[in-house]
Amino acid sequence: MKRALVALVSVFFVAAASADVPPSATLALIPDSTLPGTPVAFLITISNPTNRPQTISNGVTLRVTSSHGTFDAAGVGGRTVLSLPREQLDRCSGAPCLTVPALGERQIYIDIGPMLGGNEFFVDRRLSIPGKYGLQLQMFLFVSEGNVTVVQTNVATLTIQQPAGANLAVWQFLQQLSNRDGWGTDYWITSGDAVGTEIRTKFPTSDYVVWVGTMGRVIDREVTVKQFDQALAMNPPSSLRDDLLWVKAKFLDQWSRDALQADRNEDQALSLADRARDAYTTLQRLAISDLMRKRATEGLPHLYTRRTAEETLRLLEQSDLPAPASVIPRVECVNRGVGNTFSARFGYANPNKAIKVLSLGDRNQVTPAPRDQGQPRVFKPGDHPNVFTATSPDGNLIWNLDHNTAVATADFPTPCGASATITIKQ
Repeated sequence: MKRALVALVSVFFVAAASADVPPSATLALIPDSTLPGTPVAFLITISNPTNRPQTISNGVTLRVTSSHGTFDAAGVGGRTVLSLPREQLDRCSGAPCLTVPALGERQIYIDIGPMLGGNEFFVDRRLSIPGKYGLQLQMFLFVSEGNVTVVQTNVATLTIQQPAGANLAVWQFLQQLSNRDGWGTDYWITSGDAVGTEIRTKFPTSDYVVWVGTMGRVIDREVTVKQFDQALAMNPPSSLRDDLLWVKAKFLDQWSRDALQADRNEDQALSLADRARDAYTTLQRLAISDLMRKRATEGLPHLYTRRTAEETLRLLEQSDLPAPASVIPRVECVNRGVGNTFSARFGYANPNKAIKVLSLGDRNQVTPAPRDQGQPRVFKPGDHPNVFTATSPDGNLIWNLDHNTAVATADFPTPCGASATITIKQ
């Protein structure tokens, strides 16, 4: 009798799982309270209770309920049915779709984006006016050919804050720019760099500053990274934090590539790659969505390591123009230290019309050890004084470079004055 009861219960649950039960969907707003004119991210979790895969079409609408009535949010061109993020979709008969596995879940993350243009629903300026809004997403499930059923999420409450103080001043500034027509994400996309710079300059105490942390022209790369870090230090909403970490990592990665491929500066390239790696690993650890974790995981293997940087340099050398003439090192000046110690500044002249790369080794080393005292590996055409300083504990200090030598001695006649300048190594 007991075995029969267990079997009956098992059949009941299999039958229930096999029934045509649509998936359920939950919507989380991140954050659920925000400043006027700033978007929020949508984190959607879709659960399939059946024992067969179910397919969601590539289309979603947002029903908005407020004290002023109900409307469907409109994106670019007034469209109310918007596409799901293509990066997270599958292909069904050649068309984008979302497949939810049997008895499983799928997550869709509609990001705000580094330039605040990722969630197209917030093009609708009605979502920028202070107040409370009930948001409910509607998606469409393929039941059979030609038939669909609507899958609705829960109603999530969004609060658009009533700004005050510096925040109110920024909101009034944005309203002036939009002719009192609210502020949608399309404005951020078209005017964000200029507006972001204006907000940071004129309203530095405003909470809007964190939202424009990735906006503005890049004049100095280190200053731009500090701008990202300042925004991250302001305790941004987790969706914005993830975007800040992502764009910081990508920015440092590109800078690292430029340092190696344009300037042939391996040490700088590796230092920047390490900083990008820190940002990606932090994003992996903290990310609120599968999408952002995936972006971090995919970005990490592309960062330079010592091996891949040296391999890239070798490939670059193969494409360099000929540089047959030897690079000539020289001693610029010497400063005496305690006892027999002294430090010497070196420069070089490259008589070729092309860059010459001389890796650390017999053709580019300082003696006595350590043979690497910060000398360059990449030698640009022309004359370059004061490129690095080396220190001798005792005896002569020699830079062996491209079959030439520059010998510094404690009694070298030219002392290094305070006005001498050390340049960043090439």
